[in-house]
Amino acid sequence: ATAAVGATASGDLLNVQVRDNLDYLSSAHGAVKVRLDANQSINNTSLTAVAWTTADWNVGPSWASASGSKIVPSEPGIWEFVPTIDFAKNSSGNRYGVLRVDGDTALEYPLQSVLCLSATNESLVLTGEQRIELTTSQYVELYAYQNSGAALNLLGLGSSAPNPLTAMTARWVSS
Repeated sequence: ATAAVGATASGDLLNVQVRDNLDYLSSAHGAVKVRLDANQSINNTSLTAVAWTTADWNVGPSWASASGSKIVPSEPGIWEFVPTIDFAKNSSGNRYGVLRVDGDTALEYPLQSVLCLSATNESLVLTGEQRIELTTSQYVELYAYQNSGAALNLLGLGSSAPNPLTAMTARWVSS
């Protein structure tokens, strides 16, 4: 079913979208969505790997709890990563996120760098999208950095924030 611009989505259209997603996840290709269940502290001026605690879905497999921060491709090819980092409220310093392949600084893919304004005291969300060609012997990690002057949390699902978003999806795109 197709919908015209401005049309209300029907049950048929929504069912097609759900069915497409389920077909993709049940295919032979890898896909994973990981997240934080609890807050993770990031020390001042320390680039720190996000230590994932839960996989909402994991086809491949691409992540195991024993690997903590590492997403390992289940097959070689181009993988799409969509990370989101949700920093706790703070009004000073910079926030930064980066994807790294095999922990190597020469293989970094920056997300964003944001300078917080002193007039605000809101949580700050960094996000991005990156396609990376990988072999099955490589891994990808998401790193977070901040220099607010003290340790600052990445917000996990159990935090009191309204919609904490520290999570990442990864999916195989092509060979």
